Amino acid sequence: SNEFFNHDWVPSDQPEIIFVGSVTEAKGIRELCDVMKRKHLRHINLKIVGDGDLVEELQGVSGPNVEWLGRLDRSELIKHMACSWVLVAPTYADTGPSVVKEARVIGLPVITTTAAGASHYIRNAQSGYVIEPMDMEALGTAISELCRNSETCLRAGRSGWETARNQLSAKSTARDFCELYTSLM
Repeated sequence: SNEFFNHDWVPSDQPEIIFVGSVTEAKGIRELCDVMKRKHLRHINLKIVGDGDLVEELQGVSGPNVEWLGRLDRSELIKHMACSWVLVAPTYADTGPSVVKEARVIGLPVITTTAAGASHYIRNAQSGYVIEPMDMEALGTAISELCRNSETCLRAGRSGWETARNQLSAKSTARDFCELYTSLM
C-alpha cells in the first residue's frame, strides 16, 4: 500500500517492538509473549496489533511490557509502526506476510522466520534477522541485538532500505508482473 511510502520512520526514545497480525498459534505469538518475559528484555515494550483466538489467554499471562492494541485502522497502524524499533513476525508458515514488506518500506528492521515468504526482503543480521520458527533463543537474541541502542536499530533499518522501497514500489511490481506474463505467453 502506498500509504507506507509517505511516512518517516522515527523510532521512539524507549525501545519498543511491534507485532501485527492474527493472534493465533501459527503466527508464533505465544513464543513472542514468553520471550518478552525474560529479564534482559523487560525494558523493551511489545505492542500487539491484531485479533484472534489467543488474545484473552495471552493477555492473562503476558508481562507488563506487553500492550494489546487490538485491531487498528490503517493510519493508526502506520503511526505505531513508524515509531517502533522493530517489527517481529515469528510465524510458523506464511506466504507473506505483507506487514514485513510494509515495515521495510517504512524503514523498520524486521525479525521473521524462514517460514515467511517475505523473508527475502530481510538481510539477515543486517536489516533484521531471519530465524527458525519456534526458536525462542534466536528470537530473544535478535530482539536484544536490534534493541541494544538506537544507533544499532537505525543502522539496521537503513540497511537495504532503498532497495526494499524500490523493489516494493507499485511501478516495480507492475513491471515485474508484465515481465512474468510476457514470459508465460
